[in-house]
Amino acid sequence: MLVTDEIIIAVEVEAGQRHPDTNVGKYWYWLVNESEPHRKIVLFHVYAPGFRPNESRKELGRFYAKQMQDNKVPIEYLFRDYTKREPEGYSTILGELKAEVRAKIEQEFGPELGSGEV
Repeated sequence: MLVTDEIIIAVEVEAGQRHPDTNVGKYWYWLVNESEPHRKIVLFHVYAPGFRPNESRKELGRFYAKQMQDNKVPIEYLFRDYTKREPEGYSTILGELKAEVRAKIEQEFGPELGSGEV
């Protein structure tokens, strides 16, 4: 998680949780209850290779994100489903995800922060 007074960039990785949707819903609760809400949350919601979630929970997480957006909660929800990829390719997936997170950090905070280690 990278946090400033205005923006949060968070990565939630699901690898075994029975209720992965709560990792989306908690940001709604958090933002609504902040005394000085952040201008924006960027949430990467990653389902890891080999994780076999309940499909309704996966759908519920996306539903929460859509409801937040419809209710003007400032969230950019980036759902990344790697469950059908082979666990042996984990390092490749991690490299892809790091590059995407780094690009988002650079976009939101500028190239000097985006060039650091993710």
